[in-house]
Amino acid sequence: IAISIPGMKYEIHDCIPEEMEHYWDKEALRTWNSCDWWEKLLLKSDSFKIKKIQEMACFDEAWQDWLKADNKFALGDKTMIEMDNGRYMNLISIIGTKR
Repeated sequence: IAISIPGMKYEIHDCIPEEMEHYWDKEALRTWNSCDWWEKLLLKSDSFKIKKIQEMACFDEAWQDWLKADNKFALGDKTMIEMDNGRYMNLISIIGTKR
């Protein structure tokens, strides 16, 4: 089983950085968690065995591709990525097997 999801470098839900509050919808942000958070959650599962959880190296490349797109959502995300500056957001890879 392979999963790829947007995430955070560390948990920020109790202390959202002030400069990022404007860009992150709090409801959507509830689903963006760290590798550690996902590992703790999945270790509780009786049906999923973790092989590896890690940050994906393609974060910058993926965002640069997205920001080149000619649509209003990509244009709106440009400032968010500049403000983040590699400090908070990431992409997470979860690899596992069914127990």
